[in-house]
Amino acid sequence: MKKKLLLYAFTQNNLGDDLFIKILCERYSNHDFYIGLENKNINKTLKNIKNLHFDNKLFKIDELLKKESFFSNHLNFKFNIIQMFNVKYLKSFDSTIFIIGSAFIQNNPSKDYTNLYLLEKRVKSSNNFFLLNTNFGPYYDEKYLSFSREIVSNMTHATFRDKFSYDLFKDLKNVSYAPDLVLNLKNDINTSNKTILISIMDLNDKYINLIIDLINEINNKNFNCKLVSFCKNQNDEIAANKIKEKINVDFLAYDGNMDEILYEFKTCYGIISTRFHSMIIAMAYNKPFLPFIYSKKTNEVLDDINYKNIRLDINTLVNINVKKTIDDFLEYNYIDIESYKNKAKNQFKALDDYFNN
Repeated sequence: MKKKLLLYAFTQNNLGDDLFIKILCERYSNHDFYIGLENKNINKTLKNIKNLHFDNKLFKIDELLKKESFFSNHLNFKFNIIQMFNVKYLKSFDSTIFIIGSAFIQNNPSKDYTNLYLLEKRVKSSNNFFLLNTNFGPYYDEKYLSFSREIVSNMTHATFRDKFSYDLFKDLKNVSYAPDLVLNLKNDINTSNKTILISIMDLNDKYINLIIDLINEINNKNFNCKLVSFCKNQNDEIAANKIKEKINVDFLAYDGNMDEILYEFKTCYGIISTRFHSMIIAMAYNKPFLPFIYSKKTNEVLDDINYKNIRLDINTLVNINVKKTIDDFLEYNYIDIESYKNKAKNQFKALDDYFNN
């Protein structure tokens, strides 16, 4: 029987998150997904998903729930007025799915639990609640962890994408582990050109200058470079412009043109990955990658696959031997991660069981 599903996701024209939505909706194409979304964030990728529907009422309700969660956090009192008045509509959906890479980020060390109050409201306003493909942290205090565990225990199921996060919740019976669901992508193109894709973010001056040095060294090796922006709203294009002011380099920006960008990943020689999902796509397509580390979540996945090649931590970009870095990258030491990638399909196991019952 076709089900009506409420979908929560990060919807800021970010390629990685839009890819989550596309993979999810296409896997369950016989069911209808409804998401609250502003018109400005409905891009070509999302418009072309036939079973994804845009619900303005959902958007307005969730914006009010966010405000209510903010006040609950700062006044240390749980307000549930918005939730109470809208629970009937929210429970008109058969189930709720929240698909997001980082559902549990404590934004600052000053006892900020706003996102947890919002998540709690979403869970309590759902008939069934599934959390997919997330990691945990960073967090600053034990209350944040214990509050998160309480919320997760009331979900139908939660699937974490790294072992560090899973280990914090593994005693809960409704929790499982599976690698990132983007690893389910398959490369149907077997040829590679002499282009190195460089996923960029707006980080610090040392990072920008190192990217420029890496481009020069790659060009010296007779390879081409192409910058790739995953998310304009998070200033990737600002970073690209800083680089382009100092060196002539091709540039491709994500604006709903997912197929175009995935084709570039499929056909390139390798990827210098700053954005987390540029690394995951490289792994899915069996491409060499050189990872910049801007978040613990990158290291946690690299540890899960026993990655021994070079890592570039954005906080310690000093005395980098650029020539050796690029030589090692171009002579990439492949890691056999096929069994790891095959486990990514288990991100959907709980949902498969739900739809098949």
